[in-house]
Amino acid sequence: MIPLLAPLRAPLRELQHGPMTAPPPPPLRPSDLAYGLSTVGHGGRIVDRQLFEALNWSEGDRLSLRPTERSWWPSPQPT
Repeated sequence: MIPLLAPLRAPLRELQHGPMTAPPPPPLRPSDLAYGLSTVGHGGRIVDRQLFEALNWSEGDRLSLRPTERSWWPSPQPT
């Protein structure tokens, strides 16, 4: 007699290694941390409104760019 073939009730990996556990939640970011990624347009402008609002920068503010080994750090240019 041929045994009845029934679909597996769980994925094969789960049957071999047990149920998967959920990954830990990502750490919360400090409230004073703001980050963004942007490109500089042809006119030399950076457009990242959310980051600018978080830093209290306004449209038309001039920025100084300080190079580091792997990135550029913007800061408001003193007037």
